[in-house]
Amino acid sequence: MATCAVGKAENMCGKALCESGGYGGSNVEADAEKAEKASPGLRRNSKSSVTAGIRRSDSSYALLLRLEEAGAEWRDVEGFSDTESPKQSILNDENDEIGRSLSPSKRWETDRDRFMQISHLHQAPTFPRVLCVSRRYLRKNKYVDITGEYHLDLIQDYGGAPVILPRTAKTIQQLCEYLPMDGLVIAEGNDLSDDILLKYGCNVPERLTGEAAKKFASDTEMDVPKDELEFALMRFALAAGVPILTFCRGSQMLNCMRGGTLIGDIESQTDSNIKHLRDSSDPEYDSFRHPIEVKPNTPLAEWFGDSLGDGNDGNDGKTLMVNSYHHQASKDLGWSLAPMAHSPDGLIEAFYDPRYDPKKGQFVVGLQFHPERMLGDYPGCARCYESFLEACRAYKDAQDASA
Repeated sequence: MATCAVGKAENMCGKALCESGGYGGSNVEADAEKAEKASPGLRRNSKSSVTAGIRRSDSSYALLLRLEEAGAEWRDVEGFSDTESPKQSILNDENDEIGRSLSPSKRWETDRDRFMQISHLHQAPTFPRVLCVSRRYLRKNKYVDITGEYHLDLIQDYGGAPVILPRTAKTIQQLCEYLPMDGLVIAEGNDLSDDILLKYGCNVPERLTGEAAKKFASDTEMDVPKDELEFALMRFALAAGVPILTFCRGSQMLNCMRGGTLIGDIESQTDSNIKHLRDSSDPEYDSFRHPIEVKPNTPLAEWFGDSLGDGNDGNDGKTLMVNSYHHQASKDLGWSLAPMAHSPDGLIEAFYDPRYDPKKGQFVVGLQFHPERMLGDYPGCARCYESFLEACRAYKDAQDASA
């Protein structure tokens, strides 16, 4: 069984995580020798094909082709009865080594042994795995799961492999199957549900009622399975030191998990003169920007650098114009979180864990605005992903080294 890279821990769905062993065997030749002894029907031979004995319909076929190029090759030996029913390749190639004589039970055993043997030989993946949960969307009167491509593109642009988890109710029972996790991205979505906030010991904000609730129906209609899944992932990530990058709703979740509080509705519960959430039919829905005051010597100031304008806070702060799609906000920050920016109405627009050090894999950041939706405005919008993936890579390397 493949081992995960996050060490010994217990995950949130009640299953014990497997012991850390990296992405592949620590000693390739030793693993090969053990596998060969366990499966006497296999023997290494440079003149045969690594794909022998593996169905070409298997999802692992691309991996096997890579192994073949690397020279890790295997062949069949004698030992199976010709009277047993033959197994056919889906390509029906008369020269195909896959079509050998095996009974159904031995087919499975041999395929399993071959795959386990080969999977111990492959090199550790180059890309850190970044988990993100899909969002439910109603299309043609049916729910579909979606994930913003702008997040996926940026993760891939900077060397990460995005792993999308379905936000369906049963995924919580299968979290172990999506590990290892080298990074976690939690982005936009509906308001956080009271039930999940209470379950994780978080503060519950004052809720909208009546006409006000109808005004933000798409936000106030909660998605409990998504909340359950993302809270579980975040709790695990915080405990294991996995790099975390959050946006909008995700930043509010991060603050709650650290013991912070939320403003339930900016318009009705504060004196803000900034319209932080506009109706999607508003012509300025995507183009609207408001200023934020960026604190010096913070990751945000580092990412946006020369793009920042002169600030007005008297503390060498700098200004940045950002988008806004939220009717809630972080109120009091939780433990080990420090503000990076405020809007003119005093709301927190960005925060981080001051132990921030991407080169060491330390990265916990919350942004209330959406840099992925304003990439053309500033180079710094992409740099936050670049730093995040640097941290994910460092985290993965450290886990691999300790395996």
